[in-house]
Amino acid sequence: MNTFFKNNFYIFIAIYACGSYIGNDGFLSIIVPLAIKLHTNAENVDLGFAFCILGAVSVQLFLGVLSDKYGRKILLLSGNMIIIISCMASAWVTTIYGFWFFRFTLGIGQAFLYSSGMPAITESYAEKKSLFAISAITNISLLSPILGPYLGVLIYHVNGNIGAVFYYNALLMAVVFVGLLCYMPETNTTKSHDGSQISFKETFLGLLKVSKNKKFVSYAIFLSFSILPIDLWLTASPIIFMTNFHLSDKIYAFWQIPVFILFLLANVITTIVSRYVSLNKIVFFSTAGLYIAVPMLLFLPYVDLSSYYYIVASICIFAFIKGFNLSTASQFILNLSPEFRGSAGSIFGLVQGIAVLIGSAIPGAFKHLESITYLQIAGTILLISLVGVTITTLIYKNDFIRK
Repeated sequence: MNTFFKNNFYIFIAIYACGSYIGNDGFLSIIVPLAIKLHTNAENVDLGFAFCILGAVSVQLFLGVLSDKYGRKILLLSGNMIIIISCMASAWVTTIYGFWFFRFTLGIGQAFLYSSGMPAITESYAEKKSLFAISAITNISLLSPILGPYLGVLIYHVNGNIGAVFYYNALLMAVVFVGLLCYMPETNTTKSHDGSQISFKETFLGLLKVSKNKKFVSYAIFLSFSILPIDLWLTASPIIFMTNFHLSDKIYAFWQIPVFILFLLANVITTIVSRYVSLNKIVFFSTAGLYIAVPMLLFLPYVDLSSYYYIVASICIFAFIKGFNLSTASQFILNLSPEFRGSAGSIFGLVQGIAVLIGSAIPGAFKHLESITYLQIAGTILLISLVGVTITTLIYKNDFIRK
């Protein structure tokens, strides 16, 4: 058993990702009673999701330098502890400002995943095993938008206590902490030119070198923003179902299932396909397929504006296509910068965080929007990101398609 976990330590990184995301998804289904407890409105509670992403964005680059300097394991354990403390504290707060603050610190804990967790995987395994591991992390992480709302509702109704939602999340992350402590190896082998431990100056120079890699930065930006419709859906769907359509929290939680099951299914299929098709070609063709999702997001809901079924259908179509482009895109982007993987992971995480922050902040920043407007915003941003990917691919097509 010890050997199994040591050879597959990515399992704990996957649960780390799932647990930390559940920490930010679980409260979405209880925003109404949480708003009452915090003496505020549902839109302000919904902004807690955006504060979490803001926390992740604020420290990404700094964490990459620390990860390259001190190693992956100690950084990931530190992030794990921050998440545990943030979850516990979220159960105690009585004001919206305190809730926002500990959502912010939860995001800081999540940021360690990209600066330390993902680089550790790419450093430990060959490309196919690495892709399998990242796909497994993605698959488990995709369970959080499904499990989060349901667990939030279930724990709240069973315990009759909002704080219990956060306590159980802290307990899960405590289990992950023990697993990482016991089984995760230190994978960082970045050394100075003379074989000594790398200096801060060299890590900052590495960060600068990665940021000057135009191909890496271009793909990181445009592929990251292609996920924005899902980020927007996560924070807009409680408002769409419970505020605009006046439905229950259980119905809201139920309709998360088909969206993320399709996301998960496509990602599983991609793992199988990757055994026979190169990583670069999967990314190329799956990105091209996302053009199909643009008119679905922009126009399908107009079939019947009085029904939420077409809204769900449009986001389901997007989720299924994007599922082929999720873990593969992450692996592809990280492969573009094999040196200073901590810094590369942090830059990628920073860009993804900005995209998630924008998507998640829209419902709170623009209150009382029509349900269809959220889909129009998502479709427009998706189209812009796909045009950016297309232009970048045309510039680097020789070394992209032939691999």
